[in-house]
Amino acid sequence: KKRTANFRWNTFEHRFSEDQEFEAFQAALESHIGGWGQDSLLQLSLEGSLGIEISRRLEELITSLEARLLRVKLDHRVAIAPTESEIRALSNRPDDPLIRTVAEKLSALANGEQGDTARLALRELHAALR
Repeated sequence: KKRTANFRWNTFEHRFSEDQEFEAFQAALESHIGGWGQDSLLQLSLEGSLGIEISRRLEELITSLEARLLRVKLDHRVAIAPTESEIRALSNRPDDPLIRTVAEKLSALANGEQGDTARLALRELHAALR
């Protein structure tokens, strides 16, 4: 912890390896923030990978933190890694062949040179269909 005038920088680091960790991460972070107080500054370092839905929830949490705390300095290195069920849900749409085709093409690109862009596009497609 570094002091800046009357404020403290508090650090919190986490590496995601699977979606099921998100609830525990969120609880631990909220517990730490409760101990620090709302006048704290947060340096948050995140890495690893999360599925589409959980990465959306992480973005919502970060937005909430930025609204509640004085300052959030974010080192965000979490990759989007669509789960098999998320890809299947997008690809298995017999009533919507256009969405199915787009999802299949993006899924094929997700592990290639354009992987980051394809995974982001899958996330956006997933969000649009929720």
